[in-house]
Amino acid sequence: MEAQIYSRYKKISGNQKRFLVDESEFLEAVEQKRYYESNEEYIFGSKVNMDYPTDVWCQQFEKVSHNAIIYIFGLGHFWYLKKLVKKVKYAVVVIYEPEIDNYIKFLNEDIDDVLETKNLFLITGKNRQKYLSKSLDVFLNYYNRKQLYIANIPNYIKRYEEDYTIFSEIVRKKCDTIIFDKNTEIFHEKVQTSNYINNIFTLVNEAGIGELYEAVHNFVEYPAVIVSAGPSLDKNVKLLDGYKGRVFIVAVDAALNTLKRNHILPDLIVTMDPKFEEIDALEDKDYNRLPMVVNIISGHRLLEHHEGRKFFDIQHDYFLHHISEVYKIVLPVLATGGSVANSAFSFLESAGFKNIILIGQDLGYPGNKLHASDAFNNEGLIEEEYGNYYYVEDIYGGKVLTEKNMDLYRLWFEDIIKEQDDLNVIDSTEGGALIHGTTILPLKEALERYCIYDSKNFVEIINHARYLFDANKRENVQEYITQIYESIDIAIRKLSQGKKYYNRLEELYRKGQENTIQFTKTLDKIRDLVYYVDNDPQMALISQYAVRERTDVIDGMEASVNNQKQEISMLVETGRRLLDAYVLAGNKLKEEWKNTVIKRGQENENLIY
Repeated sequence: MEAQIYSRYKKISGNQKRFLVDESEFLEAVEQKRYYESNEEYIFGSKVNMDYPTDVWCQQFEKVSHNAIIYIFGLGHFWYLKKLVKKVKYAVVVIYEPEIDNYIKFLNEDIDDVLETKNLFLITGKNRQKYLSKSLDVFLNYYNRKQLYIANIPNYIKRYEEDYTIFSEIVRKKCDTIIFDKNTEIFHEKVQTSNYINNIFTLVNEAGIGELYEAVHNFVEYPAVIVSAGPSLDKNVKLLDGYKGRVFIVAVDAALNTLKRNHILPDLIVTMDPKFEEIDALEDKDYNRLPMVVNIISGHRLLEHHEGRKFFDIQHDYFLHHISEVYKIVLPVLATGGSVANSAFSFLESAGFKNIILIGQDLGYPGNKLHASDAFNNEGLIEEEYGNYYYVEDIYGGKVLTEKNMDLYRLWFEDIIKEQDDLNVIDSTEGGALIHGTTILPLKEALERYCIYDSKNFVEIINHARYLFDANKRENVQEYITQIYESIDIAIRKLSQGKKYYNRLEELYRKGQENTIQFTKTLDKIRDLVYYVDNDPQMALISQYAVRERTDVIDGMEASVNNQKQEISMLVETGRRLLDAYVLAGNKLKEEWKNTVIKRGQENENLIY
């Protein structure tokens, strides 16, 4: 029995390595043979006949589309999955199983057909909440969120009530974050696209997050402190001055002015905001030469002015993913909860730091103040009655005013902390919202307790980090990127011609010829066009200029359709509207590219243009 279970576990591992229960944990559970002793089968299935209950259960998926994402709480009786995978052949199905023994028992059933399903993912084990969160990052986005289905096996919620609460909360928060991030993207669309074009060649000459991981690996045993710009920063920031070199000081962009006023030089700066074009502190040469974590859409004027090393986070960028495949390089992506402090925390956690101290991380407005002194010029107090503010628990057991985006950042911190058993997060903010899972400790005490190593020059170590490309290859990469940009006309022509496929499909359907070879061929051409739009590197660039239009089209689509006529009508209408948006976006990109080439040519006659 154990041999069959293990062979099936290995078969699953080939399909879902990212979310697979750890092999040592799996083998230990198999060895304990707890799945033999289970007497709770009656809870999850009938002992007489499972055909009827599973048929009834599967009725909820009658109208799911081919691109649906289905999350199911619990495995239950294996017949549920056997029926489900036959009904939804193309949808992504993710099963979240609270108890590893149920998972092992499932692997011993008649499930060969289930295991052949390539779009099925089973999540269980002690890291199940972390894998659930990561799977949502992979499968769910703004454009398919209406195709998300949540289901549960009968009686599972009653049996695993606490787990279900956590499961539901992780999914809900992901959906909230998706909408928040999309609204932010739309708001910044114009500035983001301009930054992207200007920054992409800076990236080629600099490094990615991976190279920074390598550099800091030499001192991850040291504590790290993230300096954010919350109002409470004024209370304790001066204490850092006496610990320079014994604690790795990571400053978010908005905190730099406060640090400079207090004569504290951080070791690393993190900036992600596309609107930041200048920071007063960077007029000082010592600050301007510090290493910096940046995003591909960070303010390009800020990056151009900055003289220190730059390490790029690219987020989920298909164009740069294409470049990384062509040139065989690795471009890691930081998990982020939406704020620059989230990104800083994600970097430190991923790099291997085990003791992370937070200061200025109020995630609320104590005293109705927005930021620490000098973070921004001429900033006043918030007025509670004029915003979407509400109260959450603060670190003292009282209440503090916050708002939706701040609260999402806080919840993100809590999720990451909960997922990492060996991560020690000390909240020394001395004010603001409570982050569950942290240790509340005054900064003076935290520094005395954790700064136990001799002083190091962290900046010097980071400055010796590898570059993404060697000097000989950089020019070749720049030429390749330039060729892609300068052949955007090819993509625009292909998109313009694609409209005729939708017109043809509409005409054939109107004439009642939906069962003809011509109809099938036209559908195949549309599928090829959709594949091109989703996978071509030029389209990845063009899509950045159509964020608002694409969002409007997707928002106008129905989550499900009731008949073929409605389906064809929606396919044709949305297809034509998207193509129009992409053609317009392509022309915008051409114009911006021309302006960028002229500007960069004027700045440096030696550039390859």
